[in-house]
Amino acid sequence: MGAKSDKAKGTAKEVIGQAIGDEQLEAEGTHD
Repeated sequence: MGAKSDKAKGTAKEVIGQAIGDEQLEAEGTHD
């Protein structure tokens, strides 16, 4: 159970991190 919970947390953190990253990229403008 613990491992599955950690994996779920990791996946959620990854998704949230990508969403935040996308927002920051949009805010900064489009430069690679």
